Amino acid sequence: MHSSERANLLRMVRSSDHDAVSMAKLQLSREGWSITHELRLCPECLKEDRDRFGFAIWHTTHQALGVWVCARHCSPLCGVPPRQRPRGWLTAQDASRLSVTVAASARGLELLSHIAFCSAWIAQQPHLEHEALGSMVRRRLTRLGVVSSEVNTSKAELTAFAQEVWWEACSLPSQHFGRFADTSWVRKTLLFKDYSHPLRWCVLVGATSFLQCLTRPVSPRIEGHISALAITRALAAEYAQAIRELPERSLFSELKTAHRAAAPAELYEAMSSGGSLSDAAVGTGMSSQEVARWLKRDSLLRDHWKSSVAVSKVDVASREIVEFLDAHPGATRQDVLASCLPAVRRLEWYDRSRLEALLPPVVAKYDRQRRLQFT
Repeated sequence: MHSSERANLLRMVRSSDHDAVSMAKLQLSREGWSITHELRLCPECLKEDRDRFGFAIWHTTHQALGVWVCARHCSPLCGVPPRQRPRGWLTAQDASRLSVTVAASARGLELLSHIAFCSAWIAQQPHLEHEALGSMVRRRLTRLGVVSSEVNTSKAELTAFAQEVWWEACSLPSQHFGRFADTSWVRKTLLFKDYSHPLRWCVLVGATSFLQCLTRPVSPRIEGHISALAITRALAAEYAQAIRELPERSLFSELKTAHRAAAPAELYEAMSSGGSLSDAAVGTGMSSQEVARWLKRDSLLRDHWKSSVAVSKVDVASREIVEFLDAHPGATRQDVLASCLPAVRRLEWYDRSRLEALLPPVVAKYDRQRRLQFT
């Protein structure tokens, strides 16, 4: 391409004619030229975000061609000096939450705006169930093959995936990914300890989507793994639908009631045996983490399980004593204690004092049953 043609196309990119801008971008891309946009929100969008969410997303980077694009309207802002901030723009310190550059594409601009909206919207919904959101995302990640199991996803597996996305992003040339690596809040959220936290997942899938938008190839593990735009859209759609189905006034009370709802009846039945969380999980088809969450949430279930565990351990210890007395008819009290104490210590509840307290009623009951057998 001749230099004069290229200069003319660059002038067209800066114009206000949408069709001319699209044609210029297309011709430049065919010639191997990638245009980096400086993504900012226009003053109207910034004000709307501040009024709605309490903060605004600010997107800025080194300006090479003087093309400024509103990330919400996906259209160039004309008449903006390439290296000056016009009156009416907020400063980056006032409005900054994320600073990143993506290659010029409608999908990148749309994704940028959507993830910003989704993250901000979820952050402003304190009554939403964070664990449910995390479970929803994990389910989609499982279907896409990012994690091996929806119910048994290990923290190590999620951490490895987050680290891989993170280092892949950090290794990008600065003109592609801007100052992403210097954005401390993104790093903290990606490496957040709470793996069900919604902002962590939004940033994680958002970072992966940005990688897919770029022209640079990504690692085979990340490529084809995940469509983060679909995930964030589905999450926002599901919550938006749930919000629409509930009257505005009763929204909080309904969610609060659901949050405090009693555990399923089958879980109560499974916990009656006094077994471990794993046993209850196998009996109900839940994961151990879900059973633990129900125990934490439902105080009645927790008390029921504790009493069942205590009764179960009493039964096991009593059975040990009876079996020993059957095998050793003339055993003394000290013989019973010496023999049964190592066995009942496996219950992680019995010590010598508890066994000594349990011994008299068990022996008395045993003697009564023996006398009944011979009368």
